[in-house]
Amino acid sequence: MIDETKKAAEQMRRYIVEHLGDEALSPARVCAAAGYSLRHGGRLFRHHTGRGIGEYIRLLRLSAAARTIAEGDDNVLDVALAHQYDTHEGFTKAFTSAFGVSPAAHRRGSRPIPYFIPYPVSPREALFKRKEKPMEPTTITATIAPRPARKLMTLYSASGTDYWSFCQEQGCDWEGLLLSVKGRLDIPALITLPPNMVPAGKAIAAVAVELPADYAGEVPKGYELADMPAGEMIYFQSPPYEDEEAFAEAISAVFAAYESYDPALFGYEFATDSLPVFNFGAFASKGARIAVPVKKL
Repeated sequence: MIDETKKAAEQMRRYIVEHLGDEALSPARVCAAAGYSLRHGGRLFRHHTGRGIGEYIRLLRLSAAARTIAEGDDNVLDVALAHQYDTHEGFTKAFTSAFGVSPAAHRRGSRPIPYFIPYPVSPREALFKRKEKPMEPTTITATIAPRPARKLMTLYSASGTDYWSFCQEQGCDWEGLLLSVKGRLDIPALITLPPNMVPAGKAIAAVAVELPADYAGEVPKGYELADMPAGEMIYFQSPPYEDEEAFAEAISAVFAAYESYDPALFGYEFATDSLPVFNFGAFASKGARIAVPVKKL
């Protein structure tokens, strides 16, 4: 029964994500899509996600609106209408309540805010254990690319060694928060630190986002800025995949490619003894991606 209710909650989560732009999206419609009454479906959804269906829809819409505001120049009313809010006032009130800043302040990049991420319902720990499952053959591309001098906005951990142990200690809200940082050069990543970059009392697993070298914006509480020198990285990229919960296998595939790769064939060697490895995660529509520092022989 637990597995069946979890499957139903995941079905509802996917329905929300796929129909977020529908004006008629409602908790009752979400529950009906999974074959449940509003009362029963709403209860099991809250049990498996920690949020009510209406709240889940609201946070996703506000987060989508926040990204539109940060990345574009549409006026706030147009953004509000596009995300199913009828008035500027109602949207601004909901936005400020959710994120602690107004839409206008977010456009100015006043401070990072925690975008809501619709993670799969299955526990992340269970999903990561799927990496032990035999993988289907797949093609991984490896691309060497230059990177400028830049800064890392970093959240360290005291005991994290991988994604799951980091999130057990620090939670998973970091991804949404770092996605909102204005001017970031890439998406947030879990990074594995070399010994020379591990602060006293901290562990090798941290999370970070790359920022311009002249970044002068606000740094969220608990985060620190660190300098990264210019250099080159090898990006290992998997193809897209169909099963949204197969991200652990996709990440395993890119790491396997990295572990078997010989950069000396192209006049390079890995520089992981002095610079971090970036794990950008995996997305069904884009695949998995990691970046490994290299230097010329």
